[in-house]
Amino acid sequence: MSAHTFLSAELIAELKAENANVLLMDADIPCYSVGFSCEQEASWHLVQKTVDNFMMKAIRECQTTHVLGFMTDGAANYRNEDAKTFAYKGNRAGTSKPKWYSKIRHYLEHNWFCQIMVGIEADDALAIAQEYFIKLGINCVMATLDKDLDQCYGWKYNWKNEFKGLYFVNEEQAHRNLWKQVITGDVGTDNIPGLSHSAWKPDHDTLVPVFETEMRIPREPKLLASGKYSNRKMAHAKQVGYVVVAKKDQRALREDTYGDVTAKALLDSWAPEDYPEKVLNEYAHAYYEDGQILGYEDPLDYCIERYNEVFTLVYMLRTVEEIPNDCVISFVPTKTELQVLSEFDDEDFDPLADFDDDF
Repeated sequence: MSAHTFLSAELIAELKAENANVLLMDADIPCYSVGFSCEQEASWHLVQKTVDNFMMKAIRECQTTHVLGFMTDGAANYRNEDAKTFAYKGNRAGTSKPKWYSKIRHYLEHNWFCQIMVGIEADDALAIAQEYFIKLGINCVMATLDKDLDQCYGWKYNWKNEFKGLYFVNEEQAHRNLWKQVITGDVGTDNIPGLSHSAWKPDHDTLVPVFETEMRIPREPKLLASGKYSNRKMAHAKQVGYVVVAKKDQRALREDTYGDVTAKALLDSWAPEDYPEKVLNEYAHAYYEDGQILGYEDPLDYCIERYNEVFTLVYMLRTVEEIPNDCVISFVPTKTELQVLSEFDDEDFDPLADFDDDF
């Protein structure tokens, strides 16, 4: 098994000397967006040109000098095994791919040097790469429409949102965005049920446990086939007591009980450093009823299992050490001037305006 390809000291110095700016491209998106927009197109030449226009517009608008793109091999994904409540992305089963999907992927891989991630998602690779470049002091911009990646700090580029465009997510905002997702889940896009999965309203006061928790590397990291260990963070919780939740304060039977509005109100009421503990206690309050949950033998364990499940599914990996399998990443970007084609026309330079992430 080959190792990750990191930047050499010479290349780091070179990139810094020229004040390089690396475009980190979510290349899954043009496979669908360009593909669907060209569904009736008979000429591969014109589809190829549209892909190039897509990439070059992002490069120009972000003023980047290099590009590093990633695509997902959907057949293998560690989240498939971690999803226990609902099948991960099970709501996408049976959806069709555009006619040019495979050829666009092949073109992005061999002409734009986008890497196919096996075992993790392109989103994870983007988050890992952005963290890597930021720590090296090299400028980078992540081009994606995926709101999940707002849990990672740094520059982002969203070509569909006129109010965002090129925008910056600071560390406090990124931290908050992550815990908002742990509260709400993401049923609509990725089939991840958050706290609304637990919505119920008992007809009496409820005694629920209170936890203290921290996110840290497990004591026994998972052994990979390569002989290396995965160090993904998980929640480690300790019960510290009980609290009585009055009937009037308990959750109503509504699908949107823990939607964006409720998540915002909860996060606004907590200190950022308390998010892990407070969110875990929301899970305890939501699922636990006087020592039992219908259908579950150990309600305390189930609270923590659901909390860990949602955290694991929404959390974007940050370092190669967290990769829970043998996926390999190259961090060496391609200079964008190598991608400029002689056939490129400014008159065709508007394809991003019509693309979205509804796939």
